[in-house]
Amino acid sequence: MSKIYLQERITPVAGKYIVVGNDGNLTTGDLPTNTFPTITITAPSSVNQMVVTTTNPGQSTATATKTTSTTWVCNPPQFGIWTITGTSSSPAATYIESIDVTEITNYSVTLS
Repeated sequence: MSKIYLQERITPVAGKYIVVGNDGNLTTGDLPTNTFPTITITAPSSVNQMVVTTTNPGQSTATATKTTSTTWVCNPPQFGIWTITGTSSSPAATYIESIDVTEITNYSVTLS
């Protein structure tokens, strides 16, 4: 399976991407402005309402959009370790998970 990386993660060249193919060959190209990783966040089914926030150490935030009663999706605008915080009022609880976003792909996080 091919993997896509931002070139600035490998060399200091912004706005480009590198694809490492199954055959080991590298391909580069211009990065479309709307290409981001995706994080799918799943909350416990016992939670009735929850506010989900995502942040990284640089204090960037990414908005998590609710897609089902227990699922949110966000597209972090940069690589790094992202902390996902879910705050529930019913039952009262706070859930915190972290994920290291290192490439343009789909990630899944389950709050527990």
